[in-house]
Amino acid sequence: MNLKATPKGEHTKGSWRVWGLCAAGEFAVEMQQRFDPGGNWGPGSGLNAVKMKCTDGEIIWSHDGFYGDWGKWTYCPGRVAFDGFAIKNNNDTAANAVRMYCGSTTSPDTDAGSGDWSDQVSCPPGSAICGFRMRLEDDQGAMNDIEMQCC
Repeated sequence: MNLKATPKGEHTKGSWRVWGLCAAGEFAVEMQQRFDPGGNWGPGSGLNAVKMKCTDGEIIWSHDGFYGDWGKWTYCPGRVAFDGFAIKNNNDTAANAVRMYCGSTTSPDTDAGSGDWSDQVSCPPGSAICGFRMRLEDDQGAMNDIEMQCC
């Protein structure tokens, strides 16, 4: 089953990239985000990419992004599998953060950038996130959307 949070605002530009998938029977337990805050010559492009680490240690991604620095790896207490998410969007920079949930109640600290959070979407009971793909705007590197897969 695929999960898609509905971002606030109009962020449908860009093309969907390949699916990053954990091996069969494995689930996503850590996440890292690549964020471009901007600098002296103008606003940044916000969230550029996401990586996830599976229970077997494999790192998966949909695209490496173009700009910004990779933040720290975040995870839920006990490194339990992610089972839901929300996305934060801003009119100027598209996506600015992805917040992951575990047990549908706990979320690691992933509160970068400004904007509004979408509603949380969650996997059905007994399943967890095992992959994702992102929508990336080619001309500026901005990540506009993300879709996750439950297994």
